[in-house]
Amino acid sequence: EGVVRGGAHTGQRVVAKRAKDGAIDLEDPDHEQQAEEDIVRGDEDDLDLKRRLLIAEMRKQSFHYLQMEALMNDLVMKLCPSVAAHYLGQCRRNNTHWLVWEYAGDNTLQSLLEEAVREGSLRPVAEALGVEGFLDHDVASLQTLVNAVALDLLEICVALEAAGVAHRDLKPDNMVVDPVDKRLRLIDFGSAAAMGLEKRVGYDCRAAPCDPLWAPPEEYIDEKEWAKYDVYGVGLVLVRILFQPLWGGEDWIEFRDGYEAAHHNLDAWLPRAVSPAPP
Repeated sequence: EGVVRGGAHTGQRVVAKRAKDGAIDLEDPDHEQQAEEDIVRGDEDDLDLKRRLLIAEMRKQSFHYLQMEALMNDLVMKLCPSVAAHYLGQCRRNNTHWLVWEYAGDNTLQSLLEEAVREGSLRPVAEALGVEGFLDHDVASLQTLVNAVALDLLEICVALEAAGVAHRDLKPDNMVVDPVDKRLRLIDFGSAAAMGLEKRVGYDCRAAPCDPLWAPPEEYIDEKEWAKYDVYGVGLVLVRILFQPLWGGEDWIEFRDGYEAAHHNLDAWLPRAVSPAPP
């Protein structure tokens, strides 16, 4: 995060990202050491050559991920800009490529839910999203809030489907609340795929670049019904909001385990979740 100095965006507050989340930081000596350990040991000359080749391949892969994310952001800005944080483009600084976005506020849905845990109330989420008159322990208030989140996210899904883009990583961490219009915006298109393009850029039928805690059971996207992937993520976000023990996320793994044990059927999972523990 910082302020642009020079050029058309001088003085503008922005956030920047070096590469796809999870990509290896090749400037970190620990990762270079790990690269050495991953190489089949040979004589010293052979080791040095393999190490240099592996690091070169890592750099190439990191840049590839960066370009894929840049392409997805370009596509979204062209076809459905209202669904995402405003993407400004790429830049290169100190021999490193960056993606740059206009600053979209401090609040992600994740940070708001963490604040809700501290306060014991969903009021921080409601206020950030412009839901007025929210009352704790009031079913109508909860319904209004959940409907507001669902409407925002499903409208985003509709726009993405029309643009031919699958985000594939819908979760509270990747949703920011615009402080001006109080609507949700998506960030992190590093796992996205342009399913509506003929070449389906970003899609590999052999890979599922997803967070398994937020992915559908099959993890792989359906080539024909690909838009359902993100809609499933919306459903999980709503579950997270509806059940107070899940607000902070610490029990999300336990929820996913129980949900899987219930064959991904919420009606079957719910009695187990609310029933008292055995003596």
